[in-house]
Amino acid sequence: MSLIAKICLVISILASLAGGYFGYEIIQQRDEFHRQLDDTKSKLTITTKNWDGTKKELETAQGQMKDLESKLSEATSQNSSLNSKVSDLTTKLGELDKSLSDSKQQLTSTMDRLTKMEADLGGKTPAQLKEAVAQTQKEVDRVIADKKKIEDDLSGQKAEVARLNDRIERSKTGEMPPGISGKVLKLNQAWNFVVLNVGNLDGVVENGILVVYRDKQFIGKVKVVSTEAHTCVADIIPEMSKSAVQEGDEVFN
Repeated sequence: MSLIAKICLVISILASLAGGYFGYEIIQQRDEFHRQLDDTKSKLTITTKNWDGTKKELETAQGQMKDLESKLSEATSQNSSLNSKVSDLTTKLGELDKSLSDSKQQLTSTMDRLTKMEADLGGKTPAQLKEAVAQTQKEVDRVIADKKKIEDDLSGQKAEVARLNDRIERSKTGEMPPGISGKVLKLNQAWNFVVLNVGNLDGVVENGILVVYRDKQFIGKVKVVSTEAHTCVADIIPEMSKSAVQEGDEVFN
């Protein structure tokens, strides 16, 4: 065998050995890769399960978080309401304290006044005081009644004065209100005057002129010279008489 053939044989043997070695290594690596792949798949499965569990826990935690946030918001609102109530109660407490202080001052003042009143009463009993008040009230009522009577009398006197003043003023001119009517009660031919049944309360005034009629016929005129409440004396005016005046004749203004 030649040298070249030997070399080729050696190379062939080495190549065969190398190929077997590399083939073995490749198989080992392949098996290792498969084992790693299986481990990875197993870990992935476990990780997936853990992820699903973690996701559920996360969703549960998120739901609980929302509930807690809602409860926190409600608690915050309640806390704000409670703070407002505490503030109101604090204000009311301050007002009550002031009212209590004022009440104490009023009580002290009332007690002082009561002490002074008891001293002023001079030892009189409530019954005696009540009787004194009743007597005083009776006296006050009597004074009020007398005052009213005086006021009424004064009012009547003022009205009478006003009427008399009006009568005096009207007597100056003889002006009388319209609508006066009466009759001749008495006739004095000697002194030429008549007495009529109307007076100053009926509106008749001195110097007033009344017309005398009989059966709706003009008789004459008379002039009032004096008046009483419901009677008057009037002179017959000769120059204004158509015929003699008689008792029972009617008079008008």
